[in-house]
Amino acid sequence: MAQFRWSYLSPQGKRHIVGIFHGERTGHLMIYVNSKVVQIDFKVFEDKLYSFFIDEELCEVSVEKKGERFSYEFKLNKDADTPLNRRRKAFNRVNRNRIIALFVGLALFITLGLVFGSYQKRKREKEKQERLETLMARKTARATATIDSIKWSGDQGIFFYTFPEGDALSNGQTHFERSGVAYYSEGLPIEKGDEFLVEYNSSGNSSKLLLNEPTSLQWSNYLRRAYIVEEKFNPHLSGREILCRVECAYRVGGLPGLADVYFQDRSPEANPRHNELTYKRLVRDIPFQTAYKQYCLPGLE
Repeated sequence: MAQFRWSYLSPQGKRHIVGIFHGERTGHLMIYVNSKVVQIDFKVFEDKLYSFFIDEELCEVSVEKKGERFSYEFKLNKDADTPLNRRRKAFNRVNRNRIIALFVGLALFITLGLVFGSYQKRKREKEKQERLETLMARKTARATATIDSIKWSGDQGIFFYTFPEGDALSNGQTHFERSGVAYYSEGLPIEKGDEFLVEYNSSGNSSKLLLNEPTSLQWSNYLRRAYIVEEKFNPHLSGREILCRVECAYRVGGLPGLADVYFQDRSPEANPRHNELTYKRLVRDIPFQTAYKQYCLPGLE
């Protein structure tokens, strides 16, 4: 069975997951948006186009047969006559007039700039050279940093770490707000020995820990922490099945999916983002169930 997922960010800033299941042998087809099924069709063996609305946006999923296989594409129809497209075209017309006015003003600005002569030219060349020298002085590189310790004072934290620089180890520290750490890790704990990329000045003057760029080892740490919680609340399951469930949560939900597993014993009041309800929604939704059947059941039978 073919499975595809797309991520769509609506004009209102809301993220939607659009997915399709298509049995290439049976022809049975299902399209869903988030957890809601929007299209069901049967015996789909030729090219076909499905249209549906997400909020006010007209969306399309096309099925195209290529030899013995099928290809799938999700796109927005911005040409059809819909209320949103009419507003969009009116907005574009206004912007086009503004752009024309901007280019006219820019042309006038360039013409006036040429009048300043050779003095201004020498000045620009000097400023360009100074900017180049500044950029060279700020040249940065990246490495893997290992956290040595974390010190908190209220909502302010200092992360101390080491990273290789040439043949030596360098020390660094980066300040973070507690809310920023929770944003990057989805609330999952960050501990001594965890690994993230660090960006540092090649002259060794400064460095910055990148909590949004965990290493492969750090992803293993996140998976292990989610595994421990899943094992605690599902003692009747085998270790292999627990590991597969955690991996499925990561496959369909990424880091937020692991956070749902880790905080499955929390109430919505204690943790609005990840809690017992988001965990139940995760493991009961179609994407998780599909991944579980594909990756877990064959090894458990």
